Amino acid sequence: MTANVLYRDNLVKITGTKLESDGSPNAGCLVTLVYPETKQTWRAVTDKKGYFEISLTDPKAGYYEVRYHGSGNVNRRFQPQGDWEIIEIKDFAKLYDNTPPDETKAGDLANFLNE
Repeated sequence: MTANVLYRDNLVKITGTKLESDGSPNAGCLVTLVYPETKQTWRAVTDKKGYFEISLTDPKAGYYEVRYHGSGNVNRRFQPQGDWEIIEIKDFAKLYDNTPPDETKAGDLANFLNE
């Protein structure tokens, strides 16, 4: 599992694919995105391929927790523990360095995202 953070205008999309330990898709897994500073949460459920997507409009920059809570394929005794990871959502102003998005060089944006 690795969540991806995609930026476009004022929208951030968190996407990913949750797999079982044997590599098969983890269908029906509850995915919860949590911003710890405010305790705000967003939820999605993985599809039959284990894919999920959560969209945020104008999110606060900072670290978010992505929590994966079981599925129909997980032994009940392990629920609701699940897996988790931490992602960072960057500040939009810093992403574009105060330059409108259409003037930002693709290489500069790619380098920023890989910092």
